[in-house]
Amino acid sequence: MRRTGRWLIGSMAVAALTVSACTGGASGSPTTGEPIIIGIITPLTGEVAIDGELTKKGIDLAVAEVNAGGGVGGRQIEVRLEDGACDPAATASAAEKLLTRDKVIALEGAFCSSATAAAMPLAARAQTPFVSALSTAADLTEQGNAWFSRFAPTEALMAAQATPILVGELGIKKAAILTFNDDYGLSYAAAYDTELRAAGVEVVSVENFGANTQDFAPYISKIKTSGADTVFVAADTGPEAAVFKQMVQLGLTGINKVSAQVAVSQAFIDLATPEGPRESTPPRRMSPAAPRRATRPSSPRSRRSTPARSRSRTRPAGTSRSSCSPTHCPARPGKAVRPFRTRSGPPPWTPSGGG
Repeated sequence: MRRTGRWLIGSMAVAALTVSACTGGASGSPTTGEPIIIGIITPLTGEVAIDGELTKKGIDLAVAEVNAGGGVGGRQIEVRLEDGACDPAATASAAEKLLTRDKVIALEGAFCSSATAAAMPLAARAQTPFVSALSTAADLTEQGNAWFSRFAPTEALMAAQATPILVGELGIKKAAILTFNDDYGLSYAAAYDTELRAAGVEVVSVENFGANTQDFAPYISKIKTSGADTVFVAADTGPEAAVFKQMVQLGLTGINKVSAQVAVSQAFIDLATPEGPRESTPPRRMSPAAPRRATRPSSPRSRRSTPARSRSRTRPAGTSRSSCSPTHCPARPGKAVRPFRTRSGPPPWTPSGGG
Protein backbone atom coordinates (compact mmCIF):
# COMPACT_ATOMS: atom_id res chain seq x y z
CA MET A 1 0.00 0.00 0.00
CA ARG A 2 2.88 2.39 0.76
CA ARG A 3 4.24 2.08 -2.77
CA THR A 4 0.77 2.61 -4.24
CA GLY A 5 0.34 5.69 -2.05
CA ARG A 6 3.64 7.21 -3.13
CA TRP A 7 2.87 6.69 -6.82
CA LEU A 8 -0.58 8.22 -6.44
CA ILE A 9 0.69 11.18 -4.44
CA GLY A 10 3.14 11.93 -7.23
CA SER A 11 0.74 11.37 -10.12
CA MET A 12 -2.15 13.32 -8.58
CA ALA A 13 0.04 16.25 -7.55
CA VAL A 14 1.68 16.53 -10.97
CA ALA A 15 -1.67 16.28 -12.77
CA ALA A 16 -3.20 18.91 -10.51
CA LEU A 17 -0.24 21.26 -10.87
CA THR A 18 -0.23 20.92 -14.65
CA VAL A 19 -3.93 21.60 -15.06
CA SER A 20 -3.91 24.36 -12.44
CA ALA A 21 -1.17 26.13 -14.35
CA CYS A 22 -3.05 25.77 -17.63
CA THR A 23 -6.37 27.00 -16.28
CA GLY A 24 -4.65 29.78 -14.38
CA GLY A 25 -3.09 31.03 -17.60
CA ALA A 26 -6.47 31.07 -19.31
CA SER A 27 -8.45 32.91 -16.66
CA GLY A 28 -5.90 34.80 -14.65
CA SER A 29 -4.89 33.58 -11.22
CA PRO A 30 -6.78 30.53 -9.94
CA THR A 31 -9.59 31.16 -7.50
CA THR A 32 -8.41 30.42 -3.96
CA GLY A 33 -10.77 28.01 -2.27
CA GLU A 34 -12.16 26.54 -5.49
CA PRO A 35 -11.36 22.80 -5.40
CA ILE A 36 -9.41 20.95 -8.06
CA ILE A 37 -11.53 17.95 -9.04
CA ILE A 38 -9.61 14.89 -10.22
CA GLY A 39 -11.17 11.69 -11.52
CA ILE A 40 -9.77 8.33 -10.43
CA ILE A 41 -10.61 5.00 -12.09
CA THR A 42 -9.59 1.89 -10.18
CA PRO A 43 -10.89 -1.70 -9.88
CA LEU A 44 -13.17 -1.98 -6.84
CA THR A 45 -14.98 -5.10 -8.09
CA GLY A 46 -13.91 -8.15 -10.04
CA GLU A 47 -10.74 -10.22 -9.86
CA VAL A 48 -8.52 -7.22 -9.19
CA ALA A 49 -10.63 -5.70 -6.40
CA ILE A 50 -7.94 -6.46 -3.80
CA ASP A 51 -5.48 -4.23 -5.66
CA GLY A 52 -8.16 -1.61 -6.18
CA GLU A 53 -8.81 -1.40 -2.44
CA LEU A 54 -5.09 -0.86 -1.84
CA THR A 55 -5.14 1.84 -4.51
CA LYS A 56 -8.10 3.52 -2.81
CA LYS A 57 -6.14 3.63 0.45
CA GLY A 58 -3.29 5.22 -1.46
CA ILE A 59 -5.69 7.79 -2.86
CA ASP A 60 -6.90 8.68 0.63
CA LEU A 61 -3.30 9.12 1.79
CA ALA A 62 -2.46 11.22 -1.26
CA VAL A 63 -5.41 13.57 -0.89
CA ALA A 64 -4.84 14.00 2.85
CA GLU A 65 -1.14 14.73 2.38
CA VAL A 66 -1.56 17.21 -0.47
CA ASN A 67 -4.47 19.03 1.17
CA ALA A 68 -2.75 19.16 4.56
CA GLY A 69 0.13 20.93 2.85
CA GLY A 70 -2.14 23.64 1.54
CA GLY A 71 -3.35 21.91 -1.59
CA VAL A 72 -2.16 23.07 -5.02
CA GLY A 73 -1.89 26.81 -5.50
CA GLY A 74 -4.07 27.33 -2.45
CA ARG A 75 -6.78 25.03 -3.78
CA GLN A 76 -7.83 21.75 -2.19
CA ILE A 77 -8.02 18.51 -4.17
CA GLU A 78 -11.30 16.63 -4.44
CA VAL A 79 -11.51 13.13 -5.91
CA ARG A 80 -14.33 11.55 -7.87
CA LEU A 81 -13.79 7.78 -7.72
CA GLU A 82 -15.22 5.33 -10.26
CA ASP A 83 -14.94 1.55 -10.44
CA GLY A 84 -13.41 0.33 -13.69
CA ALA A 85 -13.15 -3.33 -12.59
CA CYS A 86 -10.06 -3.62 -14.83
CA ASP A 87 -12.55 -4.13 -17.66
CA PRO A 88 -12.13 -2.04 -20.84
CA ALA A 89 -15.87 -1.44 -21.34
CA ALA A 90 -16.51 -0.57 -17.69
CA THR A 91 -13.47 1.69 -17.63
CA ALA A 92 -14.56 3.54 -20.76
CA SER A 93 -17.99 4.10 -19.17
CA ALA A 94 -16.38 5.33 -15.95
CA ALA A 95 -14.16 7.75 -17.87
CA GLU A 96 -17.16 9.10 -19.78
CA LYS A 97 -18.99 9.79 -16.49
CA LEU A 98 -16.03 11.58 -14.94
CA LEU A 99 -15.37 13.70 -18.02
CA THR A 100 -18.96 14.70 -18.82
CA ARG A 101 -20.84 14.54 -15.51
CA ASP A 102 -18.15 15.56 -13.02
CA LYS A 103 -16.13 17.79 -15.37
CA VAL A 104 -12.86 16.60 -13.85
CA ILE A 105 -9.75 18.46 -14.94
CA ALA A 106 -7.50 15.37 -14.82
CA LEU A 107 -7.85 11.58 -14.84
CA GLU A 108 -5.74 8.94 -13.08
CA GLY A 109 -6.01 5.21 -13.68
CA ALA A 110 -7.02 2.66 -14.63
CA PHE A 111 -4.61 0.10 -13.07
CA CYS A 112 -4.79 -2.60 -15.77
CA SER A 113 -3.16 -1.69 -19.07
CA SER A 114 -6.05 -2.93 -21.21
CA ALA A 115 -8.50 -0.83 -19.19
CA THR A 116 -6.25 2.22 -19.37
CA ALA A 117 -6.05 1.86 -23.15
CA ALA A 118 -9.86 1.98 -23.37
CA ALA A 119 -10.03 5.33 -21.54
CA MET A 120 -7.17 7.03 -23.39
CA PRO A 121 -9.09 8.17 -26.50
CA LEU A 122 -11.91 9.58 -24.37
CA ALA A 123 -9.49 11.73 -22.37
CA ALA A 124 -7.79 12.88 -25.57
CA ARG A 125 -11.13 13.82 -27.14
CA ALA A 126 -12.01 15.87 -24.04
CA GLN A 127 -8.48 17.34 -23.99
CA THR A 128 -8.10 16.24 -20.38
CA PRO A 129 -4.73 15.09 -19.00
CA PHE A 130 -4.73 11.36 -18.23
CA VAL A 131 -2.00 9.99 -15.94
CA SER A 132 -1.34 6.35 -15.11
CA ALA A 133 0.82 5.34 -12.19
CA LEU A 134 0.68 1.58 -12.68
CA SER A 135 -0.10 0.54 -16.27
CA THR A 136 3.06 -0.92 -17.82
CA ALA A 137 2.20 -2.23 -21.32
CA ALA A 138 4.72 -0.71 -23.72
CA ASP A 139 2.29 0.35 -26.45
CA LEU A 140 0.37 2.75 -24.21
CA THR A 141 2.99 5.44 -24.74
CA GLU A 142 3.68 4.52 -28.37
CA GLN A 143 0.36 5.76 -29.77
CA GLY A 144 1.20 9.45 -30.02
CA ASN A 145 -1.48 10.43 -27.49
CA ALA A 146 -0.37 13.85 -26.26
CA TRP A 147 -2.88 13.79 -23.37
CA PHE A 148 -1.58 10.59 -21.79
CA SER A 149 1.48 10.09 -19.59
CA ARG A 150 2.58 7.60 -16.97
CA PHE A 151 5.09 7.12 -14.18
CA ALA A 152 5.33 3.33 -14.36
CA PRO A 153 8.27 1.94 -16.36
CA THR A 154 7.40 -0.42 -19.19
CA GLU A 155 7.68 -4.18 -18.80
CA ALA A 156 10.50 -4.15 -21.36
CA LEU A 157 12.52 -1.71 -19.25
CA MET A 158 11.94 -3.64 -16.02
CA ALA A 159 12.79 -6.97 -17.65
CA ALA A 160 16.02 -5.55 -19.05
CA GLN A 161 17.05 -4.37 -15.58
CA ALA A 162 15.87 -7.38 -13.57
CA THR A 163 16.91 -10.29 -15.80
CA PRO A 164 20.71 -10.04 -15.33
CA ILE A 165 20.26 -9.89 -11.54
CA LEU A 166 17.84 -12.82 -11.45
CA VAL A 167 19.88 -14.99 -13.80
CA GLY A 168 23.09 -14.28 -11.93
CA GLU A 169 21.65 -14.72 -8.44
CA LEU A 170 19.37 -17.68 -9.08
CA GLY A 171 21.49 -19.46 -11.68
CA ILE A 172 18.56 -19.80 -14.08
CA LYS A 173 19.08 -22.30 -16.91
CA LYS A 174 15.52 -23.13 -17.97
CA ALA A 175 12.54 -20.83 -17.44
CA ALA A 176 8.76 -21.08 -17.78
CA ILE A 177 6.50 -18.03 -18.06
CA LEU A 178 2.84 -17.97 -16.97
CA THR A 179 0.83 -14.75 -17.29
CA PHE A 180 -2.66 -13.32 -17.42
CA ASN A 181 -4.03 -13.02 -20.96
CA ASP A 182 -4.32 -9.24 -21.18
CA ASP A 183 -2.14 -6.36 -22.37
CA TYR A 184 -0.15 -6.36 -19.15
CA GLY A 185 0.46 -10.11 -19.00
CA LEU A 186 1.29 -10.48 -22.68
CA SER A 187 3.66 -7.50 -22.51
CA TYR A 188 5.37 -9.06 -19.48
CA ALA A 189 5.71 -12.43 -21.21
CA ALA A 190 7.17 -10.92 -24.37
CA ALA A 191 9.66 -8.79 -22.43
CA TYR A 192 11.00 -11.60 -20.24
CA ASP A 193 11.01 -14.10 -23.11
CA THR A 194 13.26 -11.74 -25.05
CA GLU A 195 15.59 -10.86 -22.17
CA LEU A 196 15.93 -14.43 -20.84
CA ARG A 197 16.84 -15.80 -24.27
CA ALA A 198 19.36 -12.98 -24.73
CA ALA A 199 20.92 -13.99 -21.38
CA GLY A 200 21.36 -17.58 -22.60
CA VAL A 201 18.39 -19.03 -20.70
CA GLU A 202 16.25 -21.67 -22.41
CA VAL A 203 12.59 -20.62 -22.26
CA VAL A 204 10.78 -23.97 -22.19
CA SER A 205 7.18 -22.80 -21.76
CA VAL A 206 5.14 -19.62 -22.28
CA GLU A 207 1.48 -19.90 -21.25
CA ASN A 208 -1.31 -17.42 -20.49
CA PHE A 209 -4.67 -17.87 -18.79
CA GLY A 210 -7.98 -16.06 -19.22
CA ALA A 211 -10.22 -14.13 -16.88
CA ASN A 212 -12.01 -16.05 -14.11
CA THR A 213 -9.64 -19.02 -14.33
CA GLN A 214 -9.86 -21.01 -11.10
CA ASP A 215 -8.04 -24.26 -11.92
CA PHE A 216 -4.39 -23.78 -12.82
CA ALA A 217 -3.52 -27.49 -12.71
CA PRO A 218 -3.07 -27.83 -16.51
CA TYR A 219 -0.57 -24.97 -16.57
CA ILE A 220 1.28 -26.17 -13.48
CA SER A 221 1.48 -29.70 -14.92
CA LYS A 222 3.15 -28.32 -18.07
CA ILE A 223 5.66 -26.42 -15.96
CA LYS A 224 6.45 -29.55 -13.91
CA THR A 225 7.16 -31.63 -17.01
CA SER A 226 9.06 -28.87 -18.84
CA GLY A 227 12.16 -29.19 -16.69
CA ALA A 228 12.09 -25.50 -15.78
CA ASP A 229 14.16 -24.48 -12.77
CA THR A 230 12.40 -21.10 -12.56
CA VAL A 231 8.85 -19.94 -13.26
CA PHE A 232 7.90 -16.30 -13.92
CA VAL A 233 4.29 -15.41 -13.06
CA ALA A 234 2.47 -12.18 -13.90
CA ALA A 235 -1.11 -11.49 -12.83
CA ASP A 236 -2.95 -9.41 -10.27
CA THR A 237 -3.09 -10.26 -6.57
CA GLY A 238 -6.04 -12.69 -6.49
CA PRO A 239 -5.19 -14.80 -9.57
CA GLU A 240 -1.45 -14.77 -8.89
CA ALA A 241 -1.94 -15.87 -5.29
CA ALA A 242 -4.12 -18.74 -6.53
CA VAL A 243 -1.36 -19.80 -8.93
CA PHE A 244 1.28 -19.93 -6.19
CA LYS A 245 -1.04 -21.68 -3.76
CA GLN A 246 -1.89 -24.38 -6.29
CA MET A 247 1.78 -24.80 -7.18
CA VAL A 248 2.44 -25.84 -3.59
CA GLN A 249 -0.67 -28.02 -3.40
CA LEU A 250 0.29 -29.82 -6.63
CA GLY A 251 3.86 -30.40 -5.53
CA LEU A 252 5.66 -27.88 -7.72
CA THR A 253 8.40 -27.17 -5.19
CA GLY A 254 12.15 -26.90 -5.35
CA ILE A 255 12.17 -24.37 -8.19
CA ASN A 256 12.54 -20.60 -8.19
CA LYS A 257 9.30 -18.61 -8.40
CA VAL A 258 9.46 -15.03 -9.67
CA SER A 259 6.50 -12.70 -9.12
CA ALA A 260 5.78 -9.70 -11.32
CA GLN A 261 4.98 -7.37 -8.41
CA VAL A 262 2.22 -8.31 -6.02
CA ALA A 263 3.85 -10.92 -3.78
CA VAL A 264 4.94 -8.44 -1.11
CA SER A 265 1.47 -7.55 0.15
CA GLN A 266 -0.16 -9.11 3.20
CA ALA A 267 -3.23 -9.81 1.06
CA PHE A 268 -1.13 -11.94 -1.28
CA ILE A 269 0.48 -13.84 1.59
CA ASP A 270 -2.91 -14.59 3.15
CA LEU A 271 -4.35 -15.83 -0.14
CA ALA A 272 -1.31 -17.80 -1.29
CA THR A 273 -0.55 -19.67 1.95
CA PRO A 274 -2.14 -23.16 1.85
CA GLU A 275 -2.71 -23.26 5.61
CA GLY A 276 -4.58 -19.95 5.55
CA PRO A 277 -3.84 -16.35 6.58
CA ARG A 278 -0.84 -15.72 8.79
CA GLU A 279 1.20 -12.72 9.80
CA SER A 280 4.45 -12.38 7.92
CA THR A 281 6.74 -9.59 6.82
CA PRO A 282 8.67 -10.47 3.66
CA PRO A 283 12.26 -9.24 3.57
CA ARG A 284 13.07 -6.20 1.54
CA ARG A 285 14.40 -7.13 -1.89
CA MET A 286 17.59 -5.26 -2.63
CA SER A 287 19.54 -4.96 -5.85
CA PRO A 288 23.33 -5.35 -5.81
CA ALA A 289 23.59 -1.61 -6.38
CA ALA A 290 21.41 -0.67 -3.40
CA PRO A 291 23.16 1.84 -1.15
CA ARG A 292 24.32 0.63 2.22
CA ARG A 293 23.88 2.59 5.40
CA ALA A 294 27.14 4.19 6.39
CA THR A 295 28.60 3.14 9.71
CA ARG A 296 30.60 5.41 11.96
CA PRO A 297 34.19 4.19 12.29
CA SER A 298 35.11 3.41 15.85
CA SER A 299 38.07 5.09 17.48
CA PRO A 300 41.03 3.16 18.89
CA ARG A 301 39.86 4.09 22.39
CA SER A 302 36.39 2.66 21.83
CA ARG A 303 37.85 -0.51 20.34
CA ARG A 304 40.17 -1.00 23.31
CA SER A 305 37.40 -0.36 25.83
CA THR A 306 34.98 -2.82 24.22
CA PRO A 307 35.23 -6.32 25.70
CA ALA A 308 36.22 -8.93 23.14
CA ARG A 309 33.43 -11.21 22.08
CA SER A 310 33.80 -14.87 22.69
CA ARG A 311 34.17 -16.98 19.55
CA SER A 312 32.46 -19.89 21.24
CA ARG A 313 28.96 -18.47 21.33
CA THR A 314 26.29 -21.13 21.34
CA ARG A 315 23.66 -21.18 18.60
CA PRO A 316 20.23 -22.75 18.64
CA ALA A 317 20.21 -26.30 17.39
CA GLY A 318 19.86 -26.66 13.64
CA THR A 319 21.21 -23.22 12.78
CA SER A 320 24.50 -22.04 11.38
CA ARG A 321 26.37 -18.81 10.86
CA SER A 322 24.73 -18.46 7.43
CA SER A 323 21.19 -19.33 8.54
CA CYS A 324 18.31 -16.99 7.77
CA SER A 325 15.34 -16.47 10.01
CA PRO A 326 11.84 -17.14 8.64
CA THR A 327 11.35 -13.45 7.96
CA HIS A 328 14.80 -12.06 7.32
CA CYS A 329 17.95 -12.96 5.44
CA PRO A 330 20.72 -10.34 5.70
CA ALA A 331 22.26 -9.19 2.46
CA ARG A 332 25.93 -9.66 1.69
CA PRO A 333 27.80 -6.89 -0.11
CA GLY A 334 27.27 -7.27 -3.84
CA LYS A 335 24.51 -9.85 -3.48
CA ALA A 336 20.74 -9.62 -3.66
CA VAL A 337 18.78 -10.86 -0.67
CA ARG A 338 17.65 -14.46 -1.04
CA PRO A 339 13.99 -15.19 -0.37
CA PHE A 340 13.06 -16.66 2.99
CA ARG A 341 11.49 -20.10 3.12
CA THR A 342 8.41 -21.34 4.96
CA ARG A 343 6.44 -24.56 5.19
CA SER A 344 4.63 -23.63 2.00
CA GLY A 345 7.83 -23.13 -0.01
CA PRO A 346 9.87 -20.07 -0.93
CA PRO A 347 7.93 -16.88 -1.58
CA PRO A 348 8.58 -15.53 -5.05
CA TRP A 349 11.17 -12.98 -5.99
CA THR A 350 9.65 -9.61 -6.70
CA PRO A 351 11.60 -7.30 -9.03
CA SER A 352 8.72 -4.77 -9.44
CA GLY A 353 5.95 -4.16 -11.88
CA GLY A 354 2.55 -2.83 -12.69
CA GLY A 355 -0.71 -3.73 -14.32
